[in-house]
Amino acid sequence: PISNTSLKPKLPEIKYISELPPCLTPHEKFGSTSKDNRGKLKKLEKSIVLNMENKLKQFVGLGVLKSAMIDFSKTAYMQVKHGDMDFRVPHMLFVGGPELLSDLGLIDQNKVIEVQRSDLVGAYIGESAIKTKEVINKSKGGILFVDEAYRLVVEGCEKDHGKEALEEIMSVMEDGDPIIILAGYEKEMNKVFMANRGLRSRVSLVFNFPNYSKEEIAEIIILEVDNDKKITTKLTVQELEQMISTRASDEFLAERNGRFSRQVFIEAKAAMYIRLFDNESSEVILSLEKEDFEKSIDKIVSMCS
Repeated sequence: PISNTSLKPKLPEIKYISELPPCLTPHEKFGSTSKDNRGKLKKLEKSIVLNMENKLKQFVGLGVLKSAMIDFSKTAYMQVKHGDMDFRVPHMLFVGGPELLSDLGLIDQNKVIEVQRSDLVGAYIGESAIKTKEVINKSKGGILFVDEAYRLVVEGCEKDHGKEALEEIMSVMEDGDPIIILAGYEKEMNKVFMANRGLRSRVSLVFNFPNYSKEEIAEIIILEVDNDKKITTKLTVQELEQMISTRASDEFLAERNGRFSRQVFIEAKAAMYIRLFDNESSEVILSLEKEDFEKSIDKIVSMCS
């Protein structure tokens, strides 16, 4: 989830692949890697790109994000097909589907190594570099996904060893292998880039994951019910949206967002089972009622308050 912030400079919200930061030169637009990736797409069929587009369209909401990913897929395919000499696989900022790059053939393996600060940072000088090099070597031919990347930079602490790990990652970004994907909240990642201009110049593509609206959260809950097969509900998306609006604040939803949908479904099922316990029969209908969702939302909000 991405929180709104007035912090400057803002990370660019790239809707189309051509809308890259104006500070980047044409060479940098697809990464400053010296590795030639053009040969990897020789066996790529257009149907793979179209299949990727269909997969993305199945996700609820995220219109701008899906548009950016679809445009990236189409642009990469056409550039390689027509021998565009400027094509490079970019390092990215996710402000989560890494399989996008594997399906397109832009990386050698469908391999994603996901790490956090504890996997990269050591307790003494030099240890962070060793740990980070080991992780980088494991990621060769695939993707190194650094979750909560902003935690590598501790504001106001020059002696923190996270900086050592970040510098080690930056040292291999010029080579383009592995592809580096940094993920984190917008406000925190802004601070990292403001403190490290060298890192910003190496990350040439930003995918911004916006928060789900209340309507989209309600729609996801209904999809959860539909996918369960054994459980039904008569409630509509609009009724659930109204229920969410009156029982959970905007700030609360922004902090939990997509996870909230799953939590509501799980707790609503629990409320239903408790309600049906005393009236169980062989013909009982497993249907989530309004009261089940109300109890579910209230419980989640109270537990997290």
